[in-house]
Amino acid sequence: MTDYRFVEAHKASVGALFALASEAFAGVEQLAALNLQAIKTTLVEFERGIEAALAAKSPAAPVRSARRSITRSPDPPPPAATAES
Repeated sequence: MTDYRFVEAHKASVGALFALASEAFAGVEQLAALNLQAIKTTLVEFERGIEAALAAKSPAAPVRSARRSITRSPDPPPPAATAES
């Protein structure tokens, strides 16, 4: 292998390495942004819950309010009938 080919091969390898590193860091950056958004949303919801509890006239009021805000998931469909031989 000549010196020219050797240098070109290493340039290509280094270019590929930096391209992969850039994609990896972009993924980590997106994940961090999603985590920050989740934390902010959780804090806002927690703050609203605490404010509702402090503003309640009776101790049971926040519990009733929380039960109403929880949505019930639909029942799963029944299992498919299997053909018996």
